[in-house]
Amino acid sequence: MSITNELLSKKFGFVPSYISRIFKLRKGVSPSEYLTKYRIKVAKKLLTDDPDMMVKEVANIVGFKESYYFSKTFKRETGMWPTEFVSS
Repeated sequence: MSITNELLSKKFGFVPSYISRIFKLRKGVSPSEYLTKYRIKVAKKLLTDDPDMMVKEVANIVGFKESYYFSKTFKRETGMWPTEFVSS
């Protein structure tokens, strides 16, 4: 399931823009940025705990549908590709 501002708005009864604004005031980032950072944090733990786990498998576990998009996002957030992270 994908978490969106629309989903959050239905859950909490506010318009999506308000949800995003309140979230950013409280957390300092948008809901999507927070979720991405959280997913990468979990991915790093998975890769550290089991370096033999395939990148595709990690991507799927943390909620990315495509491993290539996951790898690009991981690189953007950490400065290295998932395979580099494992070997560092």
